[in-house]
Amino acid sequence: MNKMTTELTDLLQKLQASEINLQVNNEELQAAVEELATMNEEFYALNDELEAKNEELEKLSLLARYTHELVIITDKHQQIEWVNEAFEKLTGYTLYEVKGKKPSFLQGKDTNPEHIRNLREGILRKEPFQQEILNYGKRGNEYWLLISITPVFDAEGNIQKFVAVELDMTSQKEQERRLNELNTQNTSLQQFSYIVSHNLRSNVANLLGLTELIKDETSYSEDLQGYLQLLTKTVKGLDNTITDLNEILHLRNDINKVYRQFRWAELVEEVQEELLPQIVAKKVDFQYVITHETIKTVKSYCKSIVINLVSNAIKYSSPARKPIISVKITQIAPKQHQITVQDNGLGIDLDKYGANLFGMYKRFHTEQEGKGLGLYIVKNQVDILGGAISIASEVNEGSTFTVVLPSH
Repeated sequence: MNKMTTELTDLLQKLQASEINLQVNNEELQAAVEELATMNEEFYALNDELEAKNEELEKLSLLARYTHELVIITDKHQQIEWVNEAFEKLTGYTLYEVKGKKPSFLQGKDTNPEHIRNLREGILRKEPFQQEILNYGKRGNEYWLLISITPVFDAEGNIQKFVAVELDMTSQKEQERRLNELNTQNTSLQQFSYIVSHNLRSNVANLLGLTELIKDETSYSEDLQGYLQLLTKTVKGLDNTITDLNEILHLRNDINKVYRQFRWAELVEEVQEELLPQIVAKKVDFQYVITHETIKTVKSYCKSIVINLVSNAIKYSSPARKPIISVKITQIAPKQHQITVQDNGLGIDLDKYGANLFGMYKRFHTEQEGKGLGLYIVKNQVDILGGAISIASEVNEGSTFTVVLPSH
């Protein structure tokens, strides 16, 4: 009996120990389950974060691939790892052709050595920087870039890559070149204008004075008198030509032109008053419509444009009908005005004369007096103001000149 009691006691103790172990294991399992649940939450949070980063990386990849700017990624030794489509399109090189090369292979004979040095020094500084440079494409084509280079570091602060975003500035550089050429030409024109104003005109004036003195002499033959008249006419013609050239040169070199606001109605009324004798003589029905009152630009140029167009319309009116000339001024955009001068006059054969319409000394109705400078001056003034001029015309039906000008 004692033996059985002892065995039962041992068994009970073992059961109690097992129960305790089971409880401990159950607690450990519960803790493990809770830990697993926490890890699972962390996993899902991390997964969401990774998905967000992958989505962001995908967007960045699309941006880098399809942006209009050139993108180059190099390793820490500046060897190309990746380029985008804009790079391939502009340079003519594919990623396969440039991979492993340094971007410096794109430099050429006219690349500024100082720009090359600035690039090298910028990379050595290990800081973001910008630099302009002239590069060459696969076909030898030149192109200008504004390069923004950013170094990429690892967690320890060591450079791993360089990312270069490059803006194509070729068009801008071409505009700068043309502007420099125009400035040079303008300087030459100013010098030529001085010569015309002071040297040539003084000599012509002397010639005219001499011809007047010779006229006072009575002891010359009839033939000599004819030669003298021809000489006088020739010298006066030369003087007129020099005057015309001087006017055009001053038009180009007018540095005192002032942009100011004025009322269109006042300008048109001034034009009408100045041309009143011609309007009355030809019995012109002069009309004007103004739908926008003011503009800020060079009034003297605008007045000259309207005067030339209206006076031409009067001069080349048709004898077969009453002349009707209409001036209409409207605003076609927030800072853009349009002048329309329409007539029912002789018209112009644009197929025959269109290419030379705004040329110097070009005339299309020889039966009328004139120098052929009016439209040339109008075109120059419109160009200087940054505008545009066009014409629609039918022979024996009339013409319509349309001028578009910006308001400053």
